[in-house]
Amino acid sequence: MNGDTKSGTSIIEISKGKFDAGDILYQEEMIIDPNARYAELSQALAKISKFIISKQFCWKFEGGKAIVDVLLDLDGYTARKKKQSEAGYPESKAPKLNVEDTVIDWSTQKVNQIINRYRAIWGTGLKTVRTKFNDRWFFLNEMSAVPPESREGALLQEISNAIPGSIWILDHQKYKKNIYVKCIDGWVSVKSGYMEDSQNFPAYRFINDHLDRKLLHSDKTSTGHYFFK
Repeated sequence: MNGDTKSGTSIIEISKGKFDAGDILYQEEMIIDPNARYAELSQALAKISKFIISKQFCWKFEGGKAIVDVLLDLDGYTARKKKQSEAGYPESKAPKLNVEDTVIDWSTQKVNQIINRYRAIWGTGLKTVRTKFNDRWFFLNEMSAVPPESREGALLQEISNAIPGSIWILDHQKYKKNIYVKCIDGWVSVKSGYMEDSQNFPAYRFINDHLDRKLLHSDKTSTGHYFFK
């Protein structure tokens, strides 16, 4: 949710009286895919962390022999251990996400904040981020930032008076199945989602069920006709 670019796994000592505060024996770092959501990042971390004991009781490590190496040279790794603060990890707590964190505030959150929130929550027990439409919750299942320099972004710039939270569509063959939502500093594109009492459906179904295409295509000077709140 904070837009971190790196993650990884560590083998640490068990600390007395404090959880997850032991000295670091080994680390393996990875670059976070800028489009990765919680579910994809979890799978990537699991892959570099997973180890298997074969029938012959030999250790095999996917992504490196870290567990084996540390066990075979435990004294050496212990001698070279470093405190988490020395490794650039000051003591901190990652707050637990709750239901309130899933709500998007279009009036205050920038594009990157909305996308990072979506990436952090998608695939957790909280499912994904949500917003209100006509007093009902709408859950955004597939969402991405619209690059301002793209053809998509150029078309959206024509809707110059749109206010944050307003919902728009584009009269273009390539983009006509997407929902576009104005943010305080740009736009996000929504390709699928679902109402609180339904299953996931493509954005064009939301358009067909709730929006007037002709109105949105003919009036690009309005501040908005339909809104997420």
